[in-house]
Amino acid sequence: MSDKDYIYHIVDLIYKSIAEQLGQTEREELDLWLSDERNYKLYQTLIDRGKFERNKEIYETVDKDRAYQLFEKRLEERRAKTERFKKRYRLIQYAAIFIIALSVSGYFLFYGREESSRIEPGVEIVNTIKPGYEKATLILADGKEINLEKNKDQFVMVDDLVEVENKDNLLIYRGKSEAKSDVVKKKYNTLHIPKGGVYKLALPDGSTVLLNSSSSLKFPESFSEDTRVVELEGEGYFDIVRDTSRPFIVKTAVRDITVLGTQFDVSAYIEDNFFTTTLVEGSVKLDSPKDEVDDGTYLSPGEQIILDMENGTANVKKVNAQLYTAWKDGKFYFEKERLDNILVKLGRWYDFDFTFTNPSLKKRLFIGVAKRDYSLHQILDMIARTSKINYQIKHHKNRNAYEVIISEN
Repeated sequence: MSDKDYIYHIVDLIYKSIAEQLGQTEREELDLWLSDERNYKLYQTLIDRGKFERNKEIYETVDKDRAYQLFEKRLEERRAKTERFKKRYRLIQYAAIFIIALSVSGYFLFYGREESSRIEPGVEIVNTIKPGYEKATLILADGKEINLEKNKDQFVMVDDLVEVENKDNLLIYRGKSEAKSDVVKKKYNTLHIPKGGVYKLALPDGSTVLLNSSSSLKFPESFSEDTRVVELEGEGYFDIVRDTSRPFIVKTAVRDITVLGTQFDVSAYIEDNFFTTTLVEGSVKLDSPKDEVDDGTYLSPGEQIILDMENGTANVKKVNAQLYTAWKDGKFYFEKERLDNILVKLGRWYDFDFTFTNPSLKKRLFIGVAKRDYSLHQILDMIARTSKINYQIKHHKNRNAYEVIISEN
């Protein structure tokens, strides 16, 4: 195939993908071309519906016959000037932008109207959703709420037990040595992380907790002399200062975890049908249910325990702990994970609900790693290409909520 024919062929595949007219063989061929990172970035630019919609009136006024003649002439000029090594990519970029700009107006006039007629009032189709960021609400013992996003880099509270500073997206508790234990037990604070949020907390003993989206941690303003107890809902990554005289206990709605000094992750979302603890270093003990008499389950570094809440089973296995704690380093990691579970995790970070047009799609598996600072469409595009699904992002204006619709490819 000549360079010229190859360029037109790739552009044709790109256009068909926009119009959802790709056959199976064509889809595989386009996926192969998209495996090159430069091609993928170009493709994302070309399929930006928002840009096409904004320029639709311009496209409609173009004299396409005359413009095409000029395009052919300029393409030949670029062919002569372009180095052989980079020629195909540059020419495809030039050709694709030009041809799709000319033809896409007709597509959107037809397809866009047809689609809009199916959308209920008060709902718009959007291209993507921005990722979450550091935000949280601190609820003090007296019920006062402090928005940490609006109170950056300042002292947020000082009392007889502790001084609290919010600095560089880190909430720091510094306990006062003269605090009395009988007062400590009466003053608990709660750090709440909304959907699309994440925040780090330094506890009075120097231990730190990074809380994931839709999570909260209840903790005393200063720990007592004999124990350190916090209550977790959701997911948190703990880095605990060792203190043999005061064990650290993480209470959850499912099980309690006892540690002396270690790094571990706990995922205890109430709405999930599983509970996990993944140990990075040190040791932890997962306490047994109150109606059992055994001493609990101990984990070694690199081990993970999964409790299945539906059937009550517990399973301990060796894992790569760094992969299961990837979220703390700004990454999503999915290992043969069901699509419905993936969307639950994405929904917490990008703040959306989701719907499957066919329930069988929930069981589709996906393997991959993605950065949490990607926009939503970047991750969904990755999943769509390998899991053979389509998606649509809706914005419900009346309640300012987002919904992702997953359908069969």
